[in-house]
Amino acid sequence: GSTLLQRIYMHIKTRNVNTAFKELVNGIHTGQIPTSVQASRVGEVGVVEEPFTLSYAYPKERVLFSAARDANPFFHLYESLWMLAGRNNIAPLDWYSSGYAKQVRDGDSPYANGAYGYRWRNGVDQLQILIEHLKRMPISRRAVLQMWNVEDDLLKIEKSKDVCCNTCIYFLIDNIGGHRQDGSPAPVFLNMTVCNRSNDLVWGMLGANAVHFSFLQEYIAANLGIEVGVYNQFTNNLHFYTERWSPDKWLKDHRDYRGELNLVPLISDAAVFEEELPEFVERNAGPPDTRTYCEPFLNSVAQPMSQAFYAHKIRNGAALERCSHIAADDWRIAATEWIQRRQK
Repeated sequence: GSTLLQRIYMHIKTRNVNTAFKELVNGIHTGQIPTSVQASRVGEVGVVEEPFTLSYAYPKERVLFSAARDANPFFHLYESLWMLAGRNNIAPLDWYSSGYAKQVRDGDSPYANGAYGYRWRNGVDQLQILIEHLKRMPISRRAVLQMWNVEDDLLKIEKSKDVCCNTCIYFLIDNIGGHRQDGSPAPVFLNMTVCNRSNDLVWGMLGANAVHFSFLQEYIAANLGIEVGVYNQFTNNLHFYTERWSPDKWLKDHRDYRGELNLVPLISDAAVFEEELPEFVERNAGPPDTRTYCEPFLNSVAQPMSQAFYAHKIRNGAALERCSHIAADDWRIAATEWIQRRQK
């Protein structure tokens, strides 16, 4: 009956990553979302009843505001662009988040085995194939982006620190031929479903993933000339590490936003973004330069973010001033508060 269905399948629909953070942390904390404690490869975890699906109605509201959670916005933004550029070199991510290399490096390899973007774009550029396919066949149900594979994951399943947690992604164009009440054409949307084998609730699903994959969704949608739709994230094993679980602290200082902030679109001109993205990722893999970019997001959001992080890193006193130049409200607020917490 309904009780059985509720127990074996849970689906939460929410506005954005901030509303999701509050609803899921509170739901687990109060027992409304049942969990059980289990052992894992890297420590004790609380595991949510599976499978589990989370749907964001406004995935572009992707920046998490929680002082207690203390997400690193500089790392999340750069890593998302690093993925879209198809990179797998570890050093740039270790620059933005010291200790990253220890989590993913196999031996002395300079490359991350499970780098999503590298798998999207290396050899066969899956992103461009999918974009061209959906342009030709917007009603297609075959738009599947692959990450997990036999050679790099299954055959290294007990050898590598870094096998893919997210395994594949489905894209679907929605509202084709729709009309408003006045008869004018309604917007067409790109919906996305991310499939995940095992997901850390706090640092994965509601941290890095919310940024990484909403960037990907916006990238594909912009190349198709349509709007960003719903972002669904399905996980077969949604968990949290009990040693780091701090619901009282997280919920006490939590806040969210519901459309009142000025967001800068990721892409203004798809062709220009594609041309400038690799250079941006390369030039900002360490101390940034002062190059000017034509794409507004790269020039007025990502570039001052990189400069602010560098100023913080070398402690030259200019970090907050650099943050003031970030054009997007969401990234500017998150970056400013992250640096202020460290200055205190």
